[in-house]
Amino acid sequence: MTQRSLLALIVVNAALLAGLMAMLVTPRTAEAQFTAGDRYTMISGLAAGRSNNAAVYLINLNNGAVAPIFVSTANDSLEVFSGRVVSRDTGSARGGGGGGR
Repeated sequence: MTQRSLLALIVVNAALLAGLMAMLVTPRTAEAQFTAGDRYTMISGLAAGRSNNAAVYLINLNNGAVAPIFVSTANDSLEVFSGRVVSRDTGSARGGGGGGR
């Protein structure tokens, strides 16, 4: 093997390694969605007033529906609540939904 072909192989391997590392290091977006038309996100945090609980809020970005889930660290259980549509709640608070001022 000549020195020129060895150098070419080293360059090709370095480029392949760089491409592989770029694919492994680059974060990917979550692609697990319930339906094709809806977009969801999750927000997690501590639950105010609830010791040993954490909260996860599932939010539908299309219509503003929020479904809270509380996770108990004491007994490893989930408590799922029925959701609310925040846009309706804020509309009624401004007097637009019939239940405001």
